Amino acid sequence: MEIAQNLPFWGATGLYAFSWLLYLRWFRSGDEEHGRVATSALAVAVAVHLLGWVFLAWYRGFGPPTGLGETLSLVALSTALLYLYLEQRTDNRGLGPMALLLVVAIGVKASSIGPELVVSRLLRDTLFGPHASAVIVAFTAFTLGAVLSVAYLIQYRQLRGRRPGMLLRRLPSLQALDAMTRQVTRVGFVFLGLGLVLGSVLAKKAWGAYWSWDPKQCVTLLTWILYGAALFLRRRRDWQGERVAAANLFAYSTVLLGLLLLQTVFHTAHHFGVEGPS
Repeated sequence: MEIAQNLPFWGATGLYAFSWLLYLRWFRSGDEEHGRVATSALAVAVAVHLLGWVFLAWYRGFGPPTGLGETLSLVALSTALLYLYLEQRTDNRGLGPMALLLVVAIGVKASSIGPELVVSRLLRDTLFGPHASAVIVAFTAFTLGAVLSVAYLIQYRQLRGRRPGMLLRRLPSLQALDAMTRQVTRVGFVFLGLGLVLGSVLAKKAWGAYWSWDPKQCVTLLTWILYGAALFLRRRRDWQGERVAAANLFAYSTVLLGLLLLQTVFHTAHHFGVEGPS
């Protein structure tokens, strides 16, 4: 059953990489038929990824996420789903190459870690599902927000430098990018706050204290504060457009710190794999 266990990881990542190449072909040609093929390939990749997770949960008897690899894989899946939604809503594929490049990068990291085959008892608590889901939704929103912010900065600088090119013809307008960034940032901020609250309740059950200054807790709180500051500063007239996009990218660096670096460098209680039967 090793193939089934790895299907949501390397299999889905390979399909996302193939979809990314198709989006690049569309980006260069602008041909509508190429665009439809790219969108269809991404929909198939998402479907296979989702089916793989359903099969793995059935085989293991417990759903994800049970570790860092599975969390990253779900963030990749959710980001691809959210991008597809935005593509259908805006009828614009211009963000596809950037969004899928990030999805593939996250997928490669998730695949290098792989699934947890043994599950800690804490993950079976009734609050863990809502807590993990809220955090994954938040990180997904922030990931897409980072893509939107990069697209905004690229387009803004091309316009300011009066160097119109292919990007201006493919990407949504600055106003549309800014509006979408604001929406996904708000969603991420709300859901990460919910995840922090539920996580504190779980920490009380597991470790006897709502807050233990665990590195993961601290970085997640820092992420929430930085995104809250970005939303607050957006209300100021001198903090619009380029500055807001840069602030969002700075805040996203803490998401990457928490997802990709923290658990491999520091000791944290958020390691849920255990030895022996759970």
